[in-house]
Amino acid sequence: TDEELIEWQTKFQERIALLQSKISKLERDAQDATTMSSFHSKDINDYIREAGKLQAEAE
Repeated sequence: TDEELIEWQTKFQERIALLQSKISKLERDAQDATTMSSFHSKDINDYIREAGKLQAEAE
């Protein structure tokens, strides 16, 4: 019946909205991880340069 179809459509739309929300959260989490990785990479490079300077001064 039309009523059943409308009910199924509503449930389907709710499920789609929930999945879209989960996808958005995962995309934000992935972006956050990429950003943190970039920060850590920069920190590591800074520490390597600093260690190189200290080693050069010690020699």
